[in-house]
Amino acid sequence: MKTVVGAAAKLDNDWRTERFNRGKKQKARRGLYVTGNPPYGYRINKGSFGGVDIVDEEAGIIRLIFEKYVNERLSLNEIVELLNHSKAKPQKGGVWQKSSINHILNNTMYIGQTYYNKYKRNEYGKKKQDYRDREEWIEIKVSPIIEKGLFESAQEILNNNREYRRKKGARLYVLGGMVFCESCHRPYLAQTFNAGAGGRTKTIQYYRHRITSGHCCNKHISAPLIETVIWDKVMALLLDPASLRDGYTQALEHERTANAWHLELKEKLYKEIEKLEQTQKNLTAAYTDPEIKMTRAEYLE
Repeated sequence: MKTVVGAAAKLDNDWRTERFNRGKKQKARRGLYVTGNPPYGYRINKGSFGGVDIVDEEAGIIRLIFEKYVNERLSLNEIVELLNHSKAKPQKGGVWQKSSINHILNNTMYIGQTYYNKYKRNEYGKKKQDYRDREEWIEIKVSPIIEKGLFESAQEILNNNREYRRKKGARLYVLGGMVFCESCHRPYLAQTFNAGAGGRTKTIQYYRHRITSGHCCNKHISAPLIETVIWDKVMALLLDPASLRDGYTQALEHERTANAWHLELKEKLYKEIEKLEQTQKNLTAAYTDPEIKMTRAEYLE
């Protein structure tokens, strides 16, 4: 009986959830904002365009954020500091955070368009990171706060910064990508072991070989140890005039070999130029010679 009652309750809850979601979709299709509290700068008003009104004071803060980020190129931290020293308060009170500014800069609602039914949800109703198919999205138009061009400029800056952070490592490894295995000829991976983990008293950097990464064995080399050895070798070379001379000679020979075709082509072009210049001189001499009597049209041709 408990099982039957529990199943019936779950079925009733599923039906209620389905009716609730169906009603929200119908509201979205009518062009009204659906999902809970609107973002900073708007407030619910069913009688307004899109079901929301613009809050003038908050809209001014939104414009200020985009202007400072795009035109004055302030960082997120600088904008947070600026707002926290002003009288402007975030939507939920407290202080401004980087995540709030980043969310504002990425929100398409500020250029007049938002979407319902965009994200997939799990059984508890929480959003997942993956999106539904584009055809399932329901677009809702609202009054814009900023211009589309300003928003697109902010997106371009955000994408460039994101790409820069992805390429720039959090730590510097002097020999990153330059330590190779003698057996499998694959580079060692650079890795940092933080203090506290495994009983370590300080943070140490390593160059590591790992079978799971396709290497031939599992072992690691202390970065301070190998970097010290390599630096001593480099200093010995830099302080030895004979080594510098040999290195320069080898580099110059390598450059000549690599650019041999380029030098050959350049030599050929110089010879062609000399030949054409001589031809031009001969034509000019013939044109100015009264005995040859070359016409102006013949000379120009």
